[in-house]
Amino acid sequence: MLLCPLLSGTGPAAAAAGAQQRGPAPAQARTAGTGTLLFSESFQDGAVPDPKLVPLGDACLTGARGAPPAGSSALGPCSSSNGAPGRGGSPGYLQLTDNRTYRSGGIVYNRPLPAASGVVAEFTSYQYGGSGADGISFFLTDGAQQLTRTGAVGAALGYAALKGVDGVPGGYVGIGFDAFGNFHTAGDGLGSGCPARSDTSRVGNAVGLRGPGDGSSGYCYLAGSLNAAGSAGALPGQLRAGSLASAARKTRITVGPGALPTITVEIDFNDGKGYRQVLSHTMTTPAPATYKFGFASSTGLLSDVHLIRSMTVGTVVPLAQLNLVKQIDRGTAQPDSYKTGQSVPYQFVVTNSGTEPVHGLRVDDPGAGPVDCPETDLSAAGSPGATVTCTGTHTVTAADLGGGGTFTNTATATALDASEKPVASNPSSVTVKVEGVAQLRLTKTSDAREPVKPGDRITWTVTAANPAGTSAYTGAKFTDDLSGVLGNADYGNDAAASSGVAAVSGTTLTWTGNVAVGQTVTVTYSTTVKPYGSGNGTMANTVVGPADSKPTGSTGCSPRSAAGDDGRGGPSSGPPRPVRYRRAPDRRRHRTNAPPDRTSTAAAAPSPASRPPAEPVAASSGPCPDPPVPTDGSGRPGDEEDGDAGEADGVGDPVGLALGLGLALGLALTLGLGLGLGLDATALPVTWADTW
Repeated sequence: MLLCPLLSGTGPAAAAAGAQQRGPAPAQARTAGTGTLLFSESFQDGAVPDPKLVPLGDACLTGARGAPPAGSSALGPCSSSNGAPGRGGSPGYLQLTDNRTYRSGGIVYNRPLPAASGVVAEFTSYQYGGSGADGISFFLTDGAQQLTRTGAVGAALGYAALKGVDGVPGGYVGIGFDAFGNFHTAGDGLGSGCPARSDTSRVGNAVGLRGPGDGSSGYCYLAGSLNAAGSAGALPGQLRAGSLASAARKTRITVGPGALPTITVEIDFNDGKGYRQVLSHTMTTPAPATYKFGFASSTGLLSDVHLIRSMTVGTVVPLAQLNLVKQIDRGTAQPDSYKTGQSVPYQFVVTNSGTEPVHGLRVDDPGAGPVDCPETDLSAAGSPGATVTCTGTHTVTAADLGGGGTFTNTATATALDASEKPVASNPSSVTVKVEGVAQLRLTKTSDAREPVKPGDRITWTVTAANPAGTSAYTGAKFTDDLSGVLGNADYGNDAAASSGVAAVSGTTLTWTGNVAVGQTVTVTYSTTVKPYGSGNGTMANTVVGPADSKPTGSTGCSPRSAAGDDGRGGPSSGPPRPVRYRRAPDRRRHRTNAPPDRTSTAAAAPSPASRPPAEPVAASSGPCPDPPVPTDGSGRPGDEEDGDAGEADGVGDPVGLALGLGLALGLALTLGLGLGLGLDATALPVTWADTW
């Protein structure tokens, strides 16, 4: 189900109270009731000026004769008028479908309108001329989402999901004026995840209400005009007629103010008795901060002409002269909670409710600056330019985490009237959930002492820490590739973890588990160096952490990576590649202590001649210095490529007499929020003494 929001608004409802406290409000455009006019369109002319009114399917204007003017709605002339008023006739109608079978049409108003003060929509509908199908729907959606399409046709009446076709995006409520009689049914996925219902037989001439939904879920049937048994309609009149002359049905839909509005539907059946209430229901899902609206209709094997005329939308409670609604921009999917470093996208919906234009609009929000407004001049209430949507963002920082898991910021708007007098809006706030970033900080060490010789047992230690001040890390995982180690050493079958599960399969150690705030998990395992002559004389392995993990390092500097790291832990691309060391033997001392060569494409950390048991040391911010040039033990340069110590006699080293053993540790991980693969290679050099 949609719209179980993580935000709260404090704007529109306070607007009326604020206006009363400030004294008499400026002149406002009013609806037929007491509210503020937001939208007005007769559909009787040859064009609709508001470009945010978007036609879909067969929707057209019967009064249009040519293409719509530039800058207006794309609603144009009708290509077919089977049973409908002829093209170019005046006064015209909005035609959703003519009397052909298997047709559909609709319109959506993709401009948000304030919701907290309630809305009243009034229009005249016409269903006539055919065999009675399907009907017309009117719907309201979450105004923070883009509304560019309707839902499924047929029983869904363009609002709900049906037969694998998604419903209207961000739907809040859909009201079906159902001539054919299956809007209330539950077959073919009409209403997903909804309570089971027994009144699912087709009942024509009914009005029904479906609730919130998005995609393929929700859109449950909530209320309608059916009798208690659900077997017959209870309307005091007919929704359709045999001809246009008798088909007019005036309709008034009121969505009350407040978080859980009561929705009422009244219809004038053109019988001289005026409006009569046919439906009332109080919502249990909170209303969004703003609404968008639309109409839809369709025909199937049976058909009718479906027309709309004379529509107005206003509020139930009058707005202040300048009304502001701040909300999360849900044009793209948003998380339930925002982590440090993530941006919160805001919309600022500003409405002029006065009878005169205002100019010089400015929106101020200390936590979301700068705020950009595509227009700063607002026309009089009820006209297309009376409402504008401004945008801004806030990037969550550690300072925002001190509010008990939520962050609230408040915006205000100002403009100038025709006499250059400032007009101030109500304040409007949004609260979002925030949390720190759970992040593994990985460290790799060993207890190797130099010189290392065959039979030595080396204990390897990997730690995964979740520093205090972040959130718990659930479902963490890292792997340690041992393929470059086990050619020269035997695994001790002793992998252990202080928390979670560590296991070796083949040549890969994998750890999985949860890391609480402030916790450090320690994973250990051992290897025993094989006899002289085994393997390739090189040990290299790589630890790969989650995308949001970071290395603390085990050297005093930040090594340059193999794929474009700037030495400061910046992002790079490409797979992790271990640093491999080769050592030149010193025949005079029968041990190798030359520094590593640079035959690898990955740069290595400095190589001290000897090393005490390794301790985790936080990596510095600077790049490592280049390793020294290999020597033959007497200070003369050696041959990096073939391991020759550069002896004057030109005699090469006997193969296998003395092998250098290099230990390389790589931490391959992605830094930041999916911005790329970072490579941080750190090396722990160890020498292997010869005993020949």
